[in-house]
Amino acid sequence: MEYSFAPHEVNPDDPQQTAEAFRFIQESLTEMYPGEQMLMVGQTDAEGSEAARERGEGGKYHVHVVINSVIAKDMVVEGERFRAGRRLRGTLTDIDELRRRMDERLNERHAEYGLPAQTLAPVGSEQYERGKSDPATYWARLKGSSPRRKRCVRVSTWRSSTCR
Repeated sequence: MEYSFAPHEVNPDDPQQTAEAFRFIQESLTEMYPGEQMLMVGQTDAEGSEAARERGEGGKYHVHVVINSVIAKDMVVEGERFRAGRRLRGTLTDIDELRRRMDERLNERHAEYGLPAQTLAPVGSEQYERGKSDPATYWARLKGSSPRRKRCVRVSTWRSSTCR
């Protein structure tokens, strides 16, 4: 997972702001998911792609999070019990649920960390649903181009061809 902050939310050149943003992510995830083992790394982007720079989106601060696929300790998340030794599943891996929980926490506690409240469309809203896309469309939009045609693989021959 990756949690990203726009330059107007967290100045990537300010060590205090980046430390507080990292602390917010770390404390939020360990409190919300106490039975999971995680590795977190904070990073500031380079300038980004030309299209991102034109949109003023280069140089964001973000936190990469790697989560063990097996639950380390029994835990209860929003009333649902998850047992140690079981794999992550259900709402623990649902991207919309992860985003909703983090947005709620950010809106409740942003001032404590010197962060702004969430300004993106709420999960489940019409605007949020319209903004969802498949990975190819997302990356093409980020690069400022149109998505490439999907590729198909014929399993019987393992030859790649263009989907029709």
